[in-house]
Amino acid sequence: MYAFAAEYFHKHGDLNAPNDYRTEEGYALGVWLLRQRNVRKGTVPGILTDEQIDKLDRIGMPWEGVIGGRWQRNYEALCHYYHKNGNINVPNSYITDSGIRLGAWVRKMRKAHANCTRRDYLTPERIKLLDELGMIWEKKDYLWDRNYKAAADYYQTHGSIKMPHNYRSAEGIGLGRWIDHILQVYRDTFGASLSESQIKKLKEIGLGLPSKQELEEMWRKNYLEAEAYFQDKGNLNVPLLYKSASGFALGRWIAHERRSAQYGTASRPYPEWHRNALNQIGMTWEREKPDIWSLNYELARKYFLSYGDLNLSSSATIEGVHLGHWLIQQRSLYRHGKLDEKSVRQLESIGIVWGEKSVQQWEDHYALAKHFFEENGHLYVPARMKDLYNWLISQRKKQTTGKLSEMQIACLNKIGMRW
Repeated sequence: MYAFAAEYFHKHGDLNAPNDYRTEEGYALGVWLLRQRNVRKGTVPGILTDEQIDKLDRIGMPWEGVIGGRWQRNYEALCHYYHKNGNINVPNSYITDSGIRLGAWVRKMRKAHANCTRRDYLTPERIKLLDELGMIWEKKDYLWDRNYKAAADYYQTHGSIKMPHNYRSAEGIGLGRWIDHILQVYRDTFGASLSESQIKKLKEIGLGLPSKQELEEMWRKNYLEAEAYFQDKGNLNVPLLYKSASGFALGRWIAHERRSAQYGTASRPYPEWHRNALNQIGMTWEREKPDIWSLNYELARKYFLSYGDLNLSSSATIEGVHLGHWLIQQRSLYRHGKLDEKSVRQLESIGIVWGEKSVQQWEDHYALAKHFFEENGHLYVPARMKDLYNWLISQRKKQTTGKLSEMQIACLNKIGMRW
């Protein structure tokens, strides 16, 4: 079998044969190599002389097996990373030039160490080797300490911790976003996201963290806004963009409470008394998907009752909804016979004008083109917007054959048409 092992080595450059590998002659070389390793370890009976060990060493026998060989390969790649960068804080997505997913491997080592798993792979000896390179076993704590140090340096230089949201330190740390994230999560968890030591450190550099009592008072104030809505409407089906008379973004607050309750954890549970209080005013924790057509129709109905018509521009936005664009879509569906009778009756009851077919088609397409121009500053419509893309091509053809009116040409020129 040694001859087959030597042949494998000369062909592949190593002896990392899978355990189920067989030679062309049908010999189980993978099993034989595994047995030689286990005999040397003393885990199975057998005899392996010094001469035999020496012969296997000469053809690159990996005594720790394929898995051990992979660990050594990854460890050597990590050593190379350390000598190049001065640390082994490897990004999760980092891949070496030779294709080793080093970032993912380092992450797996952390997980195995934290969970005390794969002890046959992450042995005490290997843990020591990684420690000597400065292995960061608790990445979360490391990042917090690193970011805090950058924040403390900023405070020492500027005398305050106020900075733009997109501010980055000289080392490239997104410090502005980190500070905002710390504050947001702190409020969301009512202080549970930070340890007492971390709170103390942040206060030392001037970061204003409200007390837990103050956070509860803020929540009660927001709750009163929700209670007033419930008393007025009889439910808490608050539109996402809705703001109360005081300007409070109630729709977003309700959505936030739903998410907080949904993604609460054992260490940071959603407060039970919050859940009970919201239940008393009709909170639905898993809200059904809204009927978009009905919501848009209701906005159109309100507009008609206020102004007596539906003559909105294509870019008209009402309560965050592109209502002008929606009405254009309804006319297009109507012309193509794809609008059901109930919807037709409802829209006709609030004065929609379907229009003379050819004229209305041109005006609707023009409105879409104008909307695109206003949003993008040009009329280079991508081919995936098939309807508008083809319409613009047809307008160019009609212009060359004299089939466009002067008014239509003038309108298209106003929105940057390139003939």
